[in-house]
Amino acid sequence: MSRSQAFFSLILLFMAKLSTLSFVVMLVIAAAVGCQNATPSEADETAVTNAVEEAPKLYEPSELAQLMRKMYEDNQDLKSMVERGEVPQSFPEDFYTIHSAVATNPNDINDTYKALAQTYIESMERIVNSDPGSVKENFNNMVTTCISCHQIFCQGPIPKIKKLTIAE
Repeated sequence: MSRSQAFFSLILLFMAKLSTLSFVVMLVIAAAVGCQNATPSEADETAVTNAVEEAPKLYEPSELAQLMRKMYEDNQDLKSMVERGEVPQSFPEDFYTIHSAVATNPNDINDTYKALAQTYIESMERIVNSDPGSVKENFNNMVTTCISCHQIFCQGPIPKIKKLTIAE
């Protein structure tokens, strides 16, 4: 037990028998004695500096994660159009960046990912080139393409993606 800890223990023992004013006086004395040797050492300052430098960084989604979130939102709008029987005339150009957006884990961008990304773009093109009788089927095929890719690379969003499916 350190000297200051012993001193505080002694104060606690007398606390029950001392008046409030006496206790406050003893507490002030204890704080003064305990703090007189409390100048930070160079090691303490280094530890604080290292702790600040090693503070956890806030999560920042990768370019690909941001793109996927935007694709989901845009596909929700597209779903509403298709449910109304409309055939979309286009899809956002930034969807094409699925091939070049930086992934959270760059090692995931392999031949399988590239092939599935191209299949996704082709499925989007089929939607905008659909006739009214096939647009719903083509939309659901696009959702299936998303799920197929996410089964391999990032399973977390699958339940959310499945909600894009249009009931037959």
